[in-house]
Amino acid sequence: KNGDIRMYNGKQLLHVLTTSDSVVGMLYGQFGREEGALVISFASGAVGVRILQRTASLENAQADAGPPPEQDVPLDIPKKTKLYVEQTSREREQAVEMHRTFQRDLCKLRLTTARSYVKLLGSGYGPVSFMGGAQIRLNAQ
Repeated sequence: KNGDIRMYNGKQLLHVLTTSDSVVGMLYGQFGREEGALVISFASGAVGVRILQRTASLENAQADAGPPPEQDVPLDIPKKTKLYVEQTSREREQAVEMHRTFQRDLCKLRLTTARSYVKLLGSGYGPVSFMGGAQIRLNAQ
């Protein structure tokens, strides 16, 4: 999606080729008389050909490049506690009731907010003020 074509030798990143269009298909091999060619088909219908230099080396440039060795060390993930298991089972059993309670509280909050806004408008502190029968719109910034 970002337009990058990454070329690897094992886990070693050799090259990143950036394109401006989404890639639909690729084929690496012989193209005409050239041995190392990458033919790229784009979503727009365009076709691109990248030819590898004959003197290019595809060997690993650095032995220690790539992901760090710490990435292969497994993480200590704690086991599920009894409290966690009980909580998830309770949530599974009472999901409908919990959702209904949430919706009721949300409606109460909306109603309270609407009542407070109407009360604010009625007391003359809202964005529209009534003075002597004339309606004036106030915008404070």
